[in-house]
Amino acid sequence: MNTKQLKIFFLKGGQEQPNTASYNRFLMLQQMTALHFDAKVVGFAPNLNRKIRGNKWINGLRYRLNILKGALMVPRSNRKQTNIIFLLSTEPLIFLLVWITARFKGNKIINERNEFPETIRQGIRWRVWIYKTTVLWWQYRLLDGLLLMTDELIHFYSPHTSKKCVIQKLPMTVDFNRFDIKTTENGEEYMFYAGSLSEKKDGIERLIRAFSKVSQEYPNLSLKIAGAGSSLRTNELIQLINSLGIVSKVQLLGEVQRTQMPDLLVNAKILTLPRPDSIQARGGFPTKLGEYLATGKPIIATRVGEIPNYLTEKELFFISPQHIERELAEKTFQILENYEKSLEIAKTAKAKAFQYFSTEANAKNLKKLILKIS
Repeated sequence: MNTKQLKIFFLKGGQEQPNTASYNRFLMLQQMTALHFDAKVVGFAPNLNRKIRGNKWINGLRYRLNILKGALMVPRSNRKQTNIIFLLSTEPLIFLLVWITARFKGNKIINERNEFPETIRQGIRWRVWIYKTTVLWWQYRLLDGLLLMTDELIHFYSPHTSKKCVIQKLPMTVDFNRFDIKTTENGEEYMFYAGSLSEKKDGIERLIRAFSKVSQEYPNLSLKIAGAGSSLRTNELIQLINSLGIVSKVQLLGEVQRTQMPDLLVNAKILTLPRPDSIQARGGFPTKLGEYLATGKPIIATRVGEIPNYLTEKELFFISPQHIERELAEKTFQILENYEKSLEIAKTAKAKAFQYFSTEANAKNLKKLILKIS
């Protein structure tokens, strides 16, 4: 079928926080789709999506009503045009209601998953059992197409889809053009981390401890940490920083706007991703690693998940998830002692990453799925 006869409707019920992984993923999916197809976002009403503080019930209801309104807005498919709904939700009830409206109008539904379901990630046995027996067995059978980020996710979700469902791998995607900016000359020298402030998810405390060792040899080097967290979690990190005597060298930036992120990344001396091994690390692929790679700066990352499937020691400075604190400090010393060589390694990583993770490369994978189900 000619691509002009296909129209994609992104079904979205609300506004995520800017610079979160889910928000960036939505922007990338929208951008890639628009390269080949006529695409439109429905259901999303910006003026109605300011959250009412403390009222989860009202916020949740508005979110669901926006999605259902969007589903009703999608026109019926006909001989001249096939309409495909790109459902940006994982809620079972939303899946079912959107499926009913789509089938009534002869429309197709696709979804994208870049991690395991939350219940599976939490790993509480009785909840996992309930989820598998009441939801998982039918939810993804409603789809005509499913985009999955990793082989681990393909292995997990495939048995729970219908035979007609087209499954396509869609790796992490980054817009390299966002990071094509000039560095600030004679600027501050700093290591940088962006992401969760959770120790379990991203090893933030071990990063701080490793930096405290490095700062003894490189007193002019600082550490900048971008990421939002609760006041309790932020205070815990402040106490750790105080106890290590590096208050003047560590900056907790809090939530950073998406427009500010490229400048912070490009001007960093070293970028870090000290993610411990976990079910989330094994199933997903960190979006921030793609942004790191787009800068052409040296990256220290743990060898977890599918990262080693794409990149080797010739492109990344890998560390073991079992020895994050010690090896992160060692790799930092290695990079700083021969920084020009480290930059050459980083440039190689950027070139290789463009082959796998650019919008241009992954738009082709997305196009394959859409054409197959149309």
